Amino acid sequence: MPMLSRREWLAAIAASPLTAAEHPQHPRDVTKLFEAAKGLRVTQITDSAFGNQLSYYDIPCYLPAANRIVYNTIVSEPAGKPGKKIGKGLDQSLWGVASSGLDGTNPRLLVTRTPATPSTTRVDMSTDGKLITYTKVNPADGNTWDLYGFRTGPDVEFRISKLRTLVTLTKKVKTSPPSWDARTGRYLCAFSVDDKVFLFYEDGKQLVPAPLTDLEEFPERTTEDTSFHRIRLNPVFPSLLYYRRNGVSDNWIIDFSAPQPRSRRISDYTKSIHATWSADGRVLAGSMHGPWITWRVADGRGQMTDEFDQQELGTFGSGGKAGIFYGCYSADSKTIAVATRFDQEPGGSIWLMNASTGKAVYLCTARYFGPVTEGQPRMGFVDSGRALAFSSDNSAGAPTSKPPQVFVITPLPKI
Repeated sequence: MPMLSRREWLAAIAASPLTAAEHPQHPRDVTKLFEAAKGLRVTQITDSAFGNQLSYYDIPCYLPAANRIVYNTIVSEPAGKPGKKIGKGLDQSLWGVASSGLDGTNPRLLVTRTPATPSTTRVDMSTDGKLITYTKVNPADGNTWDLYGFRTGPDVEFRISKLRTLVTLTKKVKTSPPSWDARTGRYLCAFSVDDKVFLFYEDGKQLVPAPLTDLEEFPERTTEDTSFHRIRLNPVFPSLLYYRRNGVSDNWIIDFSAPQPRSRRISDYTKSIHATWSADGRVLAGSMHGPWITWRVADGRGQMTDEFDQQELGTFGSGGKAGIFYGCYSADSKTIAVATRFDQEPGGSIWLMNASTGKAVYLCTARYFGPVTEGQPRMGFVDSGRALAFSSDNSAGAPTSKPPQVFVITPLPKI
């Protein structure tokens, strides 16, 4: 089949939009339950039985053009396996991509799918909210999977990759939010299968990335688990890729556009294993135990800096204050939302922090109990930074873990 031009490709997908279905939810005010700071309101916007969850703390969840939130939902569970929590029993679960207004009104189920693996149940979205991507078992055979996506607005699903990878052979799959490539006028998508990285443009054109060189620097690591724990394209400069392998705890970055691309180690700081890009693409940051740690890795043109300057922000993890677990940046990179560790503070709490000064203000409790697949807060700024969406595994104030639900905190204070 001949390769379509971009104009022909766009015309083809526009001809077959998805049909959104109703996805009934019952929003309610839970401000008191979540012990919100004075002047703030916390609204639970989902409540369906099998659970609803944002994708992650560094994956966008906001559609600016429509002023809506996008989240993951389990539509149905395997027959004979009722009551399984979200994140477990995924072998035959039917997952969906849903969206609603910021107050939970007009919820819609946009698409349903069977994910390739339990590690790819969440969907990815570009920072402008125009492209959503996800793994999906190919409907034609049910034994292979590929990367799919749809443009928001027309909500048109299309298949991005055509690798037809066997589900049984891919236990370790990681994906990245797509990144807009201004040079080509297309979105670049990335995912990994075991120890291999794949790059595709949204129209199906595959790129062959330069080899990652971290294992050349540390050849002894080839005997460890070299599959990827995390890969993330830079949200502004798509030639930059951040990654971390499962067998080690250090973080790496590579610039595929360099004349001779070489991986560079950001830090061997073992306690910061989940880094996130700032929205302006210049900083990698994160924390798993204490303060927020930043590394300035790129300049305003997307060129890697000569030195990766490290800085610690805030007083979390000291003076009796719980350490930070996860965090995310606002669209202007000036504000960071962070969630503290539930094992250092019962249920954890959510805070807003100034990205320059480290000053932080309390927003509300997080009320989460379980491991990452069951509810550790996943967050994202919405409404142009005036509100914060998060998901937590507690939906009724019960003392045990519940299927996760999605909440919105508003209005955020200035800091």
